[in-house]
Amino acid sequence: MLKLTVITSEPFPYGGAATNRMLTYLPRLAKMGYSIELMSFSNGSGIDQCGVFQCGAHQGINYTCIRLKRNSKVVKRLVRYYTYAFLGIKTLLSARRLDPDIVLVVTNDSFLFVLGYLTAKRCRAKYVLEKSEFPFILLRAKSSLQKLLATMNIRIFYRLFDGMLVMTKALKDFLAGVCRKNALLHHMPMTVDFERFARQESEKENWITYIGSFGAEKDGVGGLIDSFKLVSEKHDDWILVLIGDLVGDEAKILNDKIMKYGLLDRVILTGKISYDSVPSYLKKSRTLALSRPNTMQAHYGFPSKLGEYLAT
Repeated sequence: MLKLTVITSEPFPYGGAATNRMLTYLPRLAKMGYSIELMSFSNGSGIDQCGVFQCGAHQGINYTCIRLKRNSKVVKRLVRYYTYAFLGIKTLLSARRLDPDIVLVVTNDSFLFVLGYLTAKRCRAKYVLEKSEFPFILLRAKSSLQKLLATMNIRIFYRLFDGMLVMTKALKDFLAGVCRKNALLHHMPMTVDFERFARQESEKENWITYIGSFGAEKDGVGGLIDSFKLVSEKHDDWILVLIGDLVGDEAKILNDKIMKYGLLDRVILTGKISYDSVPSYLKKSRTLALSRPNTMQAHYGFPSKLGEYLAT
């Protein structure tokens, strides 16, 4: 029986796209006989924030995580330090007991890259990165100095891995230039749990539905609202349903646009919904929308929501 330790900065067992992706392949590995231990270094888990340290099992995956509400920047920072210190020590101390054959990390966090590397070395395990999007540290770099430091970061930390599971061929080609020459890169395309969608049936409504991030640079939700304004003028029985966490500056920008267009009664903002509720919302919709702009992130990645759309 192979033993797998997963270290992630994503919430578990409920979270966003990265968590949902893990839930498409980790349970399958568990059914194949893998023993899986997951350590989540997330400060919160969206709708399921409960303010407690938690251990449990989900679909054959044993997990340890902390879920704490992010009440302020100070609390957020203290929680982050506590989480990293506690689970970091716990991970290293339990490494010998767990004795994994493979250490898999799902994160963009340099600290967790190092922690995973030390864990793998301690147990003489293979060290693997699961990568589904272009490195955020490069996407966020604006100045020449930031780009130089981001490139150095990538070239240092990505050389720690023995292998990588990569979402797209374009991303695989990019990572081949920054990882070790003897590292194995495996193309693992977008995965979706079709059974999750087959279990639910819903009556269709005149809904145009989008689910995911509201960041302007990622999925172009502002453009989607612009387009729906034109649709609403010709079809008064359709509504736009936007599913996801809308906070900060993006919340103000999009809410102002909805008010400007007079669409308050035609656009539904659900906020975050539960993992189990997603299939019914999507299957109830006559149209599922995605308005991703042509960016570097779009070129190297693949939207997991598109797989879920097609699964309906």
